[in-house]
Amino acid sequence: MKNIFILLFFLMLMSVLISGCEKTNVTSDDLIGEWIDESKADTIRFIDDANFYRSTKNMHYDHYDYSIKGDSITIRYNGMLKIYVQSTTHYFKLKGNELMIDLTNSMCYGFPEEKMYYKKVREFIPE
Repeated sequence: MKNIFILLFFLMLMSVLISGCEKTNVTSDDLIGEWIDESKADTIRFIDDANFYRSTKNMHYDHYDYSIKGDSITIRYNGMLKIYVQSTTHYFKLKGNELMIDLTNSMCYGFPEEKMYYKKVREFIPE
């Protein structure tokens, strides 16, 4: 019986330690800064709780609106082409300075339909 309690305590401790590695209650403050997916030369600059700018080889500093709820990010193009595009919602995961956005569920204007992996390179963006 003592061994069972020790095993249960160990399992609960491991569960707490593992779940503590990923932040589940992400706020927009956690995203503010510059993020780069080096494999695709793709940069996102979250500037506040509702706006980010994206740059690629072909597009520079294009504007998007966003909101987060739980583990989902809703993105809508609001850029220089001045076209109306419906927003799309995608699963995302933030772990330290690594951000993954899963864009495979629906077409998000301007993004490829794949998982994007970004690393935070700057905490604050100079004005």
